[in-house]
Amino acid sequence: MDRQQISIPGETAQAGAYSGGPELWHPIGLTEAGPRWHPVDELAQVLAELERLRQRQQVLVDMFLTPGAASRFEGQTHVVEVIAEHRRIFDRRRLPVAILQDNRFYAFSTCRKVKPLPRQPEPEDTAVIEPLH
Repeated sequence: MDRQQISIPGETAQAGAYSGGPELWHPIGLTEAGPRWHPVDELAQVLAELERLRQRQQVLVDMFLTPGAASRFEGQTHVVEVIAEHRRIFDRRRLPVAILQDNRFYAFSTCRKVKPLPRQPEPEDTAVIEPLH
């Protein structure tokens, strides 16, 4: 397996073999006593926290958008206003089929994504061991 270098300001580590450094890698970039976090694991932790925050945001927004609710809510430090915005959108479903199927009207692009995945456990050694006589 090729190992790629991961550049982190002030230090370098091989993918899959973070060697640590003067700082401890910790969730949210904290330098506290505890396990060293590989940047891959920290990224997965940050993404999980962002997802949790997005879900909480949606619950709160839904609360403000409840039918019949007020259009202004006042908290201790902030105010929420519910406003209606109107905008013009393009509906490609209304285009003629001839245009939708014509490749001249399409462009292709490529984007790179970073997607952390849970590690799979190492397969156990299934070699047959012969008994000693």
